[in-house]
Amino acid sequence: MLLLYLASFAGLALGTALAARLLHGRGAATLLGPRGFQPRAFALGVAAVATVALLSSAATLAFGAPLRQTSLGAWMRLLPLALPLVLLQTAAEETLFRGYLLQSLAARFRSPLAWALAPALAFGALHWNGPALGRDAWLAVAAAAAIGLAFADVTARTGNLSAAIGLHFGNNVAALLIVAMPGPTGALGFWLAPVDAAHPMRAWLLADIATTLAAWGLFRLVLARRERRLHSRDRGSI
Repeated sequence: MLLLYLASFAGLALGTALAARLLHGRGAATLLGPRGFQPRAFALGVAAVATVALLSSAATLAFGAPLRQTSLGAWMRLLPLALPLVLLQTAAEETLFRGYLLQSLAARFRSPLAWALAPALAFGALHWNGPALGRDAWLAVAAAAAIGLAFADVTARTGNLSAAIGLHFGNNVAALLIVAMPGPTGALGFWLAPVDAAHPMRAWLLADIATTLAAWGLFRLVLARRERRLHSRDRGSI
């Protein structure tokens, strides 16, 4: 069922592309940015998440050892199908929220409160899941909104969606395919998070947002160092 859910994001991607074409006369590729998809920026976003996840793995064990859900062979056989579908899901969401909505609002309003905050709040609201999360549903919304703001910042800094898609993809691979939460969204995880009375869902939600925001910070650090290096090179060529 989770694979079908991820595949359903093809409809979101198609709807966003049609809206851009019919309402604004724009091709879907323009939503990515002026230079289209940038594999290097995408890979850098994925690498930032992977680096933070590895560095924080020891601290994460303080919440309890993950519970193995499936065999390595069965899990690896699913990856050729699961990875492209997670990429579809994350790319569709970024194209809508940090592509279509952010760009449309930025064309009308100069304030980041409009073009960054509004899509982030909408992104957060879509993560409301009261039946599954109970009292912690608000935290999932706040976490998604904060992550949406980080992705908006990356998009604004790079002028392209590729890095934000990479960060989002890396985060969702970790959360859906490696250490997943118990329940319907954890069906593809190699491990399941040991959610119990001693280590409630709230702790894992906070750990997830901390990891993602740390990856955003790492990406910004790498980007700033690259910009300083390019600036120094340009000054040296004068």
